[in-house]
Amino acid sequence: MTIRRAPDDERGAYTIIDNTTLQDKALTWEARGMLAYLLSKPSKWSVQVGNLVSASPNAKRDKVYALLTELQENGYIVTKRVHDEDGRFTGIERWVYELPQSTSGISVSGESPVVEPETPEIVASRLLCEELNKGIEANGYKPFAVNKTSIASMLRITTIDKHSDSEIREVIKWSQADDFWLQNVRSPDKLRKHFDTLRAQMKRDRKFVPKAVLEQHAKETRDSMRRIEEQKKLMEQTAVPMPEGVRRYRK
Repeated sequence: MTIRRAPDDERGAYTIIDNTTLQDKALTWEARGMLAYLLSKPSKWSVQVGNLVSASPNAKRDKVYALLTELQENGYIVTKRVHDEDGRFTGIERWVYELPQSTSGISVSGESPVVEPETPEIVASRLLCEELNKGIEANGYKPFAVNKTSIASMLRITTIDKHSDSEIREVIKWSQADDFWLQNVRSPDKLRKHFDTLRAQMKRDRKFVPKAVLEQHAKETRDSMRRIEEQKKLMEQTAVPMPEGVRRYRK
């Protein structure tokens, strides 16, 4: 993931940050520190998450992602879709702001925020969250909130751990049918933490599952994957061009 700092033409040798931001009680101390570090960089400076991990003596990749998610949920990081001169979608940029951007149509800094549609990957992760919640509710437990945090956690299973959507869906179904794991896997974080163990036990137990049950599970998985692909295609067909007047910075 690449992060680009929002424009600031008055940057010098010192970093001046609004006290409102540094005293924002909605942010943890760690998130305020992360924000201050990002704001200290030049406007066109780009950073990979791996670089943020290297710049800290103790933060791991998951922690860095959690802090970036916290900043995004509080409006300090805004996702923007980037298009070329012909209006074709070319990628995603995340801009860092000194003041939080509201969702009311006008930001605190006076700019008009861009409301971004979900990417196909996020749509797929949201559907996987809903699939997990369906099993949790069926087992009589309270479902988790499907929001940016839970979707981001599910997304990491595909983007970082490199598991396919169909594999994740199969593990979800199996975990919510297992007497032990249905009590312990009730969030995307727990699903990711135990994923390798779940997958290994699922493969072992499948040796004793009737063929008819396996075929039914396979059919349900195929149907679910078809719905995901249909939503992905719909998202690609309805991509919203970058509004005119929005400044974009490239490497």
